[in-house]
Amino acid sequence: AANCAQTMQLRIQLKTNNTALNNGAQLLYIDDVRMEFANGKDISGPNVVCAGQMARFDADACAIANGQWDFQWTLNGVDIPTATGPSYMTDTLRNNDRVRVRYIPKQATIQNGGCVLPSATSAPIIVTVSPPPTITFSPGSPLNICIGSQQVITASGLVLYTWSPGTDLSNTNIANPTFTANTLGTRIYTVSGSDVNNCTN
Repeated sequence: AANCAQTMQLRIQLKTNNTALNNGAQLLYIDDVRMEFANGKDISGPNVVCAGQMARFDADACAIANGQWDFQWTLNGVDIPTATGPSYMTDTLRNNDRVRVRYIPKQATIQNGGCVLPSATSAPIIVTVSPPPTITFSPGSPLNICIGSQQVITASGLVLYTWSPGTDLSNTNIANPTFTANTLGTRIYTVSGSDVNNCTN
């Protein structure tokens, strides 16, 4: 759970240095001023996103739990009209896009103080967009092999691999399973998986 114990309650005393006003007399006390943590609070979300795949960004957990803030997400400094919730999801990001959220207080003034409580903007997440992984195969297709023979087939470009179908393959979850020609006929295999950025192909 997030540690949200970052709210301070204090009194502000305003005085003057003008000696003509009773030797720096007290002018005003502002009581029950609550300093909130939201200004500059980071958002959470990925720094690397996969091209065309959905990415999610979340406002600070304490600001969400506090319940006193509205949210306005921005992309490269421009408000996103439909992104006014605690989370923002998109599949249209580009390289070096900057995602931020602006925390907007639901109450315009602080009780008893009359001071305007300003909005607060998070630091940005600068996004790198990763293209879909490119998969290469060896040996090339088509491959002619005698019945009873074996051949290692290899894919590269991924971190996690899934071969389909699994018929006559030694392992369907490695880059280089061994194919055994147990019966006559044609086999067509496909491989899928994800790369180091968890992007899929």
